[in-house]
Amino acid sequence: MFYLCGMSNPAEPAPALITDLSLRCIQSVEASLGLKLDGTQDTLPILDHYLELVPADAASEITDLIVPMCAAYFGEVVRASLGEGRWVIQDRATEQWRLEFGRCFFHFNPAGVVIEAIRTQDAPDWNAHFQVLDDDRSAVREALERLGTVRDRDYYRLAVRFECIEQTHILLCERRQRRSQPAGHFSSEVYAVAMGENKGTGSH
Repeated sequence: MFYLCGMSNPAEPAPALITDLSLRCIQSVEASLGLKLDGTQDTLPILDHYLELVPADAASEITDLIVPMCAAYFGEVVRASLGEGRWVIQDRATEQWRLEFGRCFFHFNPAGVVIEAIRTQDAPDWNAHFQVLDDDRSAVREALERLGTVRDRDYYRLAVRFECIEQTHILLCERRQRRSQPAGHFSSEVYAVAMGENKGTGSH
C-alpha cells in the first residue's frame, strides 16, 4: 500500500478533451433521440438506450466516434455524483484512460465500460473492471454480490455499472474510516508508483 499526504481536490476540472467529448455526447444523443442529457445519473438509462442502437459488431469507424464521447460523459457523471475523481489520459488515440479516486484506491477505464455496454460482454484489454487494493478485493466482491443478480445484458448497462461504482466507492471510504486512515491519501503520484508508471506521466 502506498501513502502520500495531501487531499485531492474534488472540484478538479476535467481535461479539455473530456469536456469537449462530453458535450459532443450530449449533442449527439439529443440529435438522435430528442432527449437532453443533464449530467446526472438519472440520464444514464437514456445513454444506455443510445448505445443499444449501436450494433455489437459495429465497424471501428463508428465505435471510434461513439466510445470516447460516451465514456467522457459517463466519467463526468461519476465524478459529479461522487464529488471526486481524476482523469488520466494515457493515450488519446486509443482511449487508454483511467478514472482514479483520491479518498480510496480505486480506478477503472470509462472507455472500457462503454465498450462492454456496446458488446454486452467483457472487454479484457480495456480495464473496465474495478481495480482496488488486494486487501479490499474480497470485501468489494461481497458488497457487489449483495446488490443482487441481474440479467447478463443488464450487467453491462451504464446505469447498473454506475450503481456498482457508487457502492464500491462508499465501501472503500468506509473501510478507510474504520481503519482510522485519513481520506484523501491517494494522489496521482501514488497511482503512478502503484502502477509502475513514471511520476506524472499522462496525468491531468
